Amino acid sequence: MIKIEKQLPGFTDYGRLLGYTPKTSLFLDIETTGLSPASTTLYMIGMAAMDDNGQTWRLTQWMAENKQEEPLLLSEFLRFLEPYDTLIHFNGITFDLFYLEEKLKQFQMASPLSEKKSLDLYRIFRPLKSLLGLNHMDQRTLQSFLGQKRSDPYNGKSLISVWHQYAAGPDPALADMLLLHNQEDLCGMTSLLGLSTYQALLDGMFSVKSCKFQDNSAVITLSLKYPLPQNIQTGRPVIPGRRNISAKDCTSRRSETSSAAAVPDLFSQHDSAADSSKQRLPSAQYVLMTNFTSAALEIPAFEGELLYFFPDYRDYYYLPLERQAVHRSVAAFVDRKHRVPAKRSNCFTRKTSTFLPQPDRLVTPLFVPYYRSRDLYFEYTKNYELHPELLGDYVKAVLKLFT
Repeated sequence: MIKIEKQLPGFTDYGRLLGYTPKTSLFLDIETTGLSPASTTLYMIGMAAMDDNGQTWRLTQWMAENKQEEPLLLSEFLRFLEPYDTLIHFNGITFDLFYLEEKLKQFQMASPLSEKKSLDLYRIFRPLKSLLGLNHMDQRTLQSFLGQKRSDPYNGKSLISVWHQYAAGPDPALADMLLLHNQEDLCGMTSLLGLSTYQALLDGMFSVKSCKFQDNSAVITLSLKYPLPQNIQTGRPVIPGRRNISAKDCTSRRSETSSAAAVPDLFSQHDSAADSSKQRLPSAQYVLMTNFTSAALEIPAFEGELLYFFPDYRDYYYLPLERQAVHRSVAAFVDRKHRVPAKRSNCFTRKTSTFLPQPDRLVTPLFVPYYRSRDLYFEYTKNYELHPELLGDYVKAVLKLFT
């Protein structure tokens, strides 16, 4: 059996973000001749763990030179694993850990794996797929997104025949190919840790720095707690289910949001907000742009007339001529012919102003284009430019749309 030990290049571990202690954690990656533990061979286990000095990480690899060395390989793995409480891997829950469990059963060895904490980087970072604009979330794709190039051009499947060739007649050049692939997987895993900073952004680890209104949009700038490894620019539709607009199209469509759709005249129905006459608002996008330590969230504004619905309609009268509701204390001065008891659907007042969309009932007063609309808005005022921190919870809610 071959054993290799070497020091790894330094990297930021992001243990605080991912919830592990570097001194008691190790990175794990295995190489096999197939997917089924019952009919294939485990020929390599690679692990990266922190030195006793707690300052540097070291790579340790064991490679079986033939199938008969599988039990020895597993024994070395179990011995090395004993003092650690956390295993970090990429898609290991689906493959690596399952495979090792089955092999330990096969050789009647007690398994400590269920007692260890498991951090599967694939499962942790998979929700970032849409935010990062990636078609796949395999390790090579993620490394490429981070601008990292691998020296190893092979994948695990293509190296199966290489190991069989080595087992038939040991060749140092073949061993180097196999060891390099495993090393690149482990080093690549450590480099992926920086993706946790994108999750930190989505989780609200930022401070709102400023808010400015320009080009019919509110631009909210954020100061990030953790710098991002790569910058991104991406958009999400304001109203789910509407036609998506790419980020680069947002500028050309900003002017659309400035023209308010006409409020329908429903005097004859005594109901100015009937569902049969909905005000259609233009399509728009939230756009997120980052610059390593900062980010800007562009919120498209709607300039026009929206409705505010009073919470207790029993205390109001609807005035058909005015197309709005007023409190009964005011309605007492209105001719009975020009007032009717308000209903939930027409107990509103109208306001013309500049509004920003919101994904939930976060900022009050709440404005909508019609009764029971899921298009929710709040009024944009200069106060947000003076006190941008008031938008913190709102920004967190918008950012959740990017997952």
